[in-house]
Parts: sequence; C-alpha cells; structure tokens
Amino acid sequence: MLGLRERRARGWQRRQAAGELCDRRPGRALHGLLASEVDAVLELADEWGETDGSHRKLAHRGSYLGRVWVSPSTVLRVLLDHGRALPYRPPRTRLPARPWPDWVDYRPRQVWGYDFTAFTAAGTSALAILDLVSRKWIDTMLCAEATSIQVQALFTRALQAEGLLDEILALTDTVGEPAAAEAQPVLLAVSDNGAQMTSGSTREFMALHAIATHHGRPGTPTDQAHIESLFGHIKHDWPHLCDLADTADLARELDAVCHQYNKVRLHAGIGYVTRRRARGPRPRHPTRPPRRPRSRPRRPHRRPPPPPAGARSMTPPTAAQRDPGQLCCHPHPPIGAAWPDGPGQPDRAEHSEPRGGALDRRATRSYPSRHGSPTINHNHPDRPMTNPETGCVKHNPSSAKDSDTGQPTRERTS
Repeated sequence: MLGLRERRARGWQRRQAAGELCDRRPGRALHGLLASEVDAVLELADEWGETDGSHRKLAHRGSYLGRVWVSPSTVLRVLLDHGRALPYRPPRTRLPARPWPDWVDYRPRQVWGYDFTAFTAAGTSALAILDLVSRKWIDTMLCAEATSIQVQALFTRALQAEGLLDEILALTDTVGEPAAAEAQPVLLAVSDNGAQMTSGSTREFMALHAIATHHGRPGTPTDQAHIESLFGHIKHDWPHLCDLADTADLARELDAVCHQYNKVRLHAGIGYVTRRRARGPRPRHPTRPPRRPRSRPRRPHRRPPPPPAGARSMTPPTAAQRDPGQLCCHPHPPIGAAWPDGPGQPDRAEHSEPRGGALDRRATRSYPSRHGSPTINHNHPDRPMTNPETGCVKHNPSSAKDSDTGQPTRERTS
C-alpha cells in the first residue's frame, strides 16, 4: 500500500524495536578531506611553498611526490582555513618609456616601423615597413630566414622607392665637414627587441644611412603598436593569406593587398579615411548629411548694434531724468481751486502721449479697495487719478473703511 520495499520496512521495524526511529545525524561526505590529507597539504606548503609560490603548483607537486591528490582550489581553501599564506612575489619593475628624439617632427617619411610575421602554410616569413605617421605600407619582402640581411635589403629598396636614398648619399658626401657635425638623421626606425633589429650589423647599416633606431621596452609591444598590429589587421581583413601554401601566390596577393591597404582601406587611427584623403580636408561625420552651400550671407548677431550718438534711446526715462514740463500728469491742485479746463490748469492731453493696451485699461478702471475710493481727477472727472510712473489708480486714504467693522481706518504713513 505504501509502495515500500520489504527491506526498507523491516529496517524501520528493527529501528523501532531498538528505539532508534528518530532521524540520525547525517554523515560526512564521501569525498571530504581526511585529517591526514589536510596535514599533508600543510607539510607540502611548508616544504615547497617558497619554491613553487602558487597553490596550483603545490597541488601538482603533491601528486608528483605521491603525498596527496587534491585540486588546486582545495589546497587554497586549506591554506586559508589555517591562516597560511604563500610568499608574495611582487611584479618586476616596469621600465619607463623611452622618449623619441627631439628632432622628430612626427611627419610623413620621418618615422618608420618594421617587423616580421610568419605565414605557416607557406613556410615563410614576411618583413614589412610601415610609415607610422601616414599609415602607408611602404614595402614588404618574403624571406625564409629572418636575419639582418633581409632588414638591410628591404630598407635599401624602401629608401630608393621613397626618394630618400639620394638625400642620404648627399649627406654622406659631407662627412668630415663642419656642417656634417650638426646634421640630423633622416629617419627614425622603430622596432621591437628582436635579434634581427638589435644585431651589430643592423646597427652599422642604420648608422651608415643616417637612420636612428628606437627599440621598445621588453615585454611591452604597445611601444610600437602600429607596426605590431599591421599584420594583425592584414590577416583579419584578408584571411585567405594564411591559407596560401605557394610562396609565389602569397607574394602576388601581398602586393594586391598592399595596394588596397594604401588606397582603399579606411584607417581608424587617422579618422576613418584612406591614407591619401588624410592629407586633405577632414571628411564629414558619417551620420550627418553633407552641408549645402550657403546661398546668402551669414546673418548678423541677433543683438542690435548700439544707437548712434545723439539718437533717441528706446529705454523710457526714469522720474529723475524727465523734464518737469513733460510730465504725463500735473500735481494735484487744491480742491477749492480746481475746475475743468480752468486757467492755469492745461489739458492733460496736450502734454501726454496717448496710452494703450493693459496700461490704459488699468488707468481708466477703478476697483473698490480697502484703501478707500479712487482720488478724483479734476481735469477729467470721469477718470480717476493715476500714478505717472506705475499707472496705478490713486486712492483717497481718508475714505478707506475696514471690511470687517465698517469703521474708517487710520491713515498709513510711509
């Protein structure tokens, strides 16, 4: 009924008769470390920790010696649980980068880089020269052996193709003259620390041709990143070169690829343009349409020019700048001597400009206020008196009454 096997049911009955039916404490894992294995790991760390210096090497060392067979992570966990630490080995001091000579202007035909690469399918190597400024792939040579002889042969051919060999020969003719002591090298050759680049014969060749050398730091290929990545870009963009087994076919394909690299390929280091266009104006942004030619002259600045001397300013004058004879309204006359169009009281319309807009509506309307009734304009009884500066309606404080009690309010003093 329960779907149990007979063996399991009889086992429960025996445990019930012995009073051990309750759950027991779970046992340890079958693959867990034994105490002897932990001691073996600690002894291995004391004996070989200074030599190996790594928990991975200690794990392999223990298996080679037949003492303990554990994984590298287990060795690290045992060392951390027991407060053990392997000796720390700081990295080697990184040498500072060598600056380029002061005479380098970083212009085309002045800084060249060269490097070797291997084509395993064809069983040969290739030596290339690149202009680091213009990104021009100058020349390449396939060579079965990467020696200094190939470096000298390729540099001689590249100098002649770029028209620098005549300049170098003219410079060598002036050796021994006072002006030759102040002459500067023609080129700067940048490379890594390969045996072909640092050999004595290569240094002699460079010195005889007025070429200065610059080698990057050991283990730092970024010092000559342009030439180091040249063949990486070539093998990535034209992967069929790595599958060619014939040296003649590889040489023809490299010549065709060199033409595309110099004339067609867009170079990210010079603004995603071809090498020839990099010498001209900078191209437009790829996501912006081309600008249309301007059909009319550029508009002047939006701010208007200052008014000429003697011209009337558009800024209204203040009360202190106005002429008393040009006020928009006259002082309030005494009540007993005021009458419309009387002598000594000129009409307001003769001395004021017509108002309009919101200011006129505010001047011709009067609203009840807690400050009192509007002041009577004796020149125009149908219009209330307004303030000439603000245009607000004047009120008579003597007639002001409190809105709650209805009693006259006291006159406010400013």
